[in-house]
Formats: sequence, C-alpha cells, structure tokens
Amino acid sequence: HKLELLHAHFCGLFATTSLRASKLFVRITDDCSGYTWIFF
Repeated sequence: HKLELLHAHFCGLFATTSLRASKLFVRITDDCSGYTWIFF
C-alpha cells in the first residue's frame, strides 16, 4: 500500500549552500510507488 513503507535518507553537510543557505537535505521515498520527496 502507498505510504506504508517509507525510506528516509539524510545527506550533508555540503561545503556549498543551497539558495536558502541549507547545507543538507532529506530524501524520502515511498517503497510502493517510488515517489520521492526532497526537503532542503
């Protein structure tokens, strides 16, 4: 079922910041659908 199993990956600290001065990001992937969200 969708959203039953999610995988979260935390990546960072990067030397170069994003446009909002973030040095890391989180990627969340739904195991069923493969849909991915990325948060900075």
